[in-house]
Formats: sequence, C-alpha cells, structure tokens
Amino acid sequence: MYRRHLKRTRQHYFSPRKLHLRLAFWGYTMMIGVTAALFAQLSHLSDEQFQRLYPEYSLIAWALPPFSLVLIAWLTRHFFRLFSKSDLISSITQLKLRS
Repeated sequence: MYRRHLKRTRQHYFSPRKLHLRLAFWGYTMMIGVTAALFAQLSHLSDEQFQRLYPEYSLIAWALPPFSLVLIAWLTRHFFRLFSKSDLISSITQLKLRS
C-alpha cells in the first residue's frame, strides 16, 4: 500500500507536464527576482549620482524630475505603444490583433 502511494505520488509530481509547469513557474519567479534586484541597484546608482551632483548644481533637483518624466512619456509613446495604457487585457488584445 505504501509503495503504491509512492508510485502514484512520483507519477503525479514528476510527470513531464507537471515538471515543465513547475520549472516554468520557478524560472519566471527567478527572472522577476533578478529584475527587481537590478532595479534596486539602478535606483541606488542614480541616487548616488544625484547626491554627487546636487552640491555643485543645486538647480538639478528642480530641473531633472520634469525632464525625466517627459523623457519617460516620450519613450512610452514611441517605443512601447502597446503598453502605454495600464490595461493589460487591452495590450494582449492588441498583440493578438497585430499578429
């Protein structure tokens, strides 16, 4: 009885389909973690750069945020057109309609 349970459990957990799903889940989870860590490092680097520039150029604190928001808006409109709206479902629909 115990062996039969182990055999069923092994077939259930190590079937190719289940293993593929599990590997995909953990792979995507790791990619999200690495991306979050990269964003944290980039944030730290930009803060260090800002702290280094601020004593010499104090007007940068007033000029940089509006210009960076304009740059982000321009990049979003011209290079990431499908994702300019925050609605994910419309983005997926747009992708399906284009292909």
